[in-house]
This record gives sequence, structure tokens and C-alpha cells, in this order.
Amino acid sequence: MRRLVELLIAVIIFPAIFFVILACIVMMAIFDQGPFFFKSERLGKEQQKFTIVKLRTMSANTPLMPSSNKDASLHVTKFGRFLRFTSLDELPQIFNILIGTMTFIGPRPCLASEVRLIELRENEGIFSMKPGVTGLAQVKGRDRNTDRNKVRYERLYMKKKSFLFDLKIIIMTMKTVFKFSNVSH
Repeated sequence: MRRLVELLIAVIIFPAIFFVILACIVMMAIFDQGPFFFKSERLGKEQQKFTIVKLRTMSANTPLMPSSNKDASLHVTKFGRFLRFTSLDELPQIFNILIGTMTFIGPRPCLASEVRLIELRENEGIFSMKPGVTGLAQVKGRDRNTDRNKVRYERLYMKKKSFLFDLKIIIMTMKTVFKFSNVSH
């Protein structure tokens, strides 16, 4: 049932998201060179690998690293800073939701190189959930959370998971995004 509701919402909001993505691509073409999209292999539910799609915010030749990495800010483009600050870079993940590799609310998918985060998630059973575009950890610290705090919030979400709690997280996400809070770069 959750998947059906999620698909319905994704299909309804897709035209608006598509228009915003298109506007961002036009701006990227003006201010930057290189591909518009960034594709990265991530770990999803049951640690299955999948490709996440985002708007590219870093130089095209940047090595793969988590956005929480202190060196990541050295590679962010000028327009990429705006995309990250406003979270517009996350919009193409609507495609991941439509194909079923992600959900709206859940733990953020991690890179296979994030060994400590993976270990903590394994210990708490976090990989039993499908990864999300946003989640409790994102609204409770976003890029500034430690791996331990991320998993603490993800475990709390797992215990309280419900339609109403998801709505609360969506509202909290909108507040966080519109306040532009806890974005490290």
C-alpha cells in the first residue's frame, strides 16, 4: 500500500519537479561545463547496490566522496553551492522513487566506502529499510551529523515509522530546506 501511495504522489508531483530540474539544467549550462547529472553507486535496502541520480554539484573530475567529507567543499562548483544550499540537487531522485530503488522517507543511501556507517547500520538493522530522499537524520542535523547520530535517528525512525510520522518528517524537511540549515558546503 505504501508503495502505491508513493507512486501516486511521485507521478502527481513529477511535472513540477521536471520543470525545476529543466530550469536548473539551463542554469548549469550557463555557469558550468560538463554533464548535468551525477550518477553514483550506493547501497540500498539489504545493501543492494543501485545508482542514485542527482544534479551535479561538483567539478566533473572530482573523486567520489561523501558530501560530509571536509575536502568535498573544494570541488563544489559555484552553481553547485546554490543547488546544495537549496537541496535542488536532490530532485532527480524522483526517478529513483519511480523505479523503486528509493522512497521519500528513509535513511540516506551511503557509498560502499563509508565503512563505519555501514557497520553501524548493519548492527542496528537499518539496511532492512529502503533508502530515502530525506529522513529523520536529515532534519535533525543534515550534513553535520556524525555516523553514530545518523544511525541513532534512523533507528528511531524505524521504531516510529508510520504514515503520520512520514508526514511530520516531510514538513520538517521543508522547514529545514527553506531555512537553509545544516548544509556544510
